[in-house]
Amino acid sequence: NPLGFINYGASTGLEFSPFKNNQSTVELFYNFRNFDAFGTRDLEFKEFGIKMSTEQEFKVNKLKHKYGFDAYLKKRLYNTFNASDIDSEGERDWSYMKIEPYYQYPLSKQLELKGSFQFYKRIDNLVQRSGFNQFGPELTLRYKNNGTKIYANTSYIIRNYSNIEAQNNDGVIGEKIKYDYINFRLNAEQQLTDQMSLIGTLYSRIRTTNNTNIEARSFRNYRNQYVSIGLKWQF
Repeated sequence: NPLGFINYGASTGLEFSPFKNNQSTVELFYNFRNFDAFGTRDLEFKEFGIKMSTEQEFKVNKLKHKYGFDAYLKKRLYNTFNASDIDSEGERDWSYMKIEPYYQYPLSKQLELKGSFQFYKRIDNLVQRSGFNQFGPELTLRYKNNGTKIYANTSYIIRNYSNIEAQNNDGVIGEKIKYDYINFRLNAEQQLTDQMSLIGTLYSRIRTTNNTNIEARSFRNYRNQYVSIGLKWQF
């Protein structure tokens, strides 16, 4: 369920350039998040880990090419409490690993294309049930001139759970749960005057799964789509 929460966090890191035209960072972080109570239940977690990134830039025909990766390692520890006392009733110990290499290719001074590939893993360190492997490609297109901005992004992501069994209406089907995500977003902005712009958004996310039991309340297919258009004022 979507719940409100309070989050406290801190981070510290180092920016450095080991090579010419290179920018790299290493950052340590810690977060504590306490969710609003629901019924007599109260949920919180703390997480800590390290983030890393590097980006190398070079020019071809006066256009800037970039390549690099973003990555992190972290551990997240959940506790669930009964609000009538302070005894912990549920614990989760999850580790996360993610790395996303990319290449940014300029088609012109106004138009650039960025391709990336995501590797993402969650490890369930206690009951070894909720872990998964996730991977897939992503493509982003950006266009900008004096009066027009366009951002388009699409991705195809596969998530394979390690131990949770998929079901149909007759029971388990002998496969682990698998998700396929098809994502798309388009943001556009056209400047009309010095202070006013016309803006629009198109968004789509479709998840398919082999878990087809119509009585299941989670791990199901869904489709989330919307479109919007409006005006933006800048003062």
